[in-house]
Amino acid sequence: MAAYEKERLAKEEEDKQVKKSKPAIKPFKANEIPDFARLQKEFQNSLDQKRQSKKLTDPKGFNFQETRKGVKRKYLDIENQTRKAAKDPNKKDPFESVAKLKSIKPKLQPATTKKTLALMDKRKEEREERERREMQKKIDEYVRYEKYHKMRPRVQASPAIVDNARAKEERDRLIKEEIRMTMVENQRRFEDEMRQIHERIELRPLLVEQGNYFNI
Repeated sequence: MAAYEKERLAKEEEDKQVKKSKPAIKPFKANEIPDFARLQKEFQNSLDQKRQSKKLTDPKGFNFQETRKGVKRKYLDIENQTRKAAKDPNKKDPFESVAKLKSIKPKLQPATTKKTLALMDKRKEEREERERREMQKKIDEYVRYEKYHKMRPRVQASPAIVDNARAKEERDRLIKEEIRMTMVENQRRFEDEMRQIHERIELRPLLVEQGNYFNI
């Protein structure tokens, strides 16, 4: 018993030491709401002081460089135009010979040039063939269109087509008549069955009469 009491006291002492070693929990305390108007005013004053301490920009005008070209002389322009108008028409153009030299083809063409020319000719032939086919296709379509409109009245007036149309109309009429007769026959059978059912119901004895019949 003494050992148990000693152990309990030691445990309580240990718990007290543990509680003392733990930091105390402080209650939550909310911060005060700042004065935003005062803070904004102080910030604006600090900005104004910094602006006043800075040196303002001193605007200056542009300094463009003057032109060094000579003064225009209209009389010289008129004289140049007069000279151009009075130019000799028989005088040869120095660039005319150069244009003629460019138009002359060399006797020996490089291999690459020959291949290029052959490819160009081939593509030209293919393009012309494609255009010819498209044109022939349009012509064929136009011919078919003309034949269709030309033969349409004749085909519609053909006795075979007229007879077929009449036979089809007669066949459709017979089918409709058969369907109508079938519906009439079904309706008649249904009415007969309903009449027989009503007759049996009317001839059947009442429940009270059936009870008396069985009691007898």
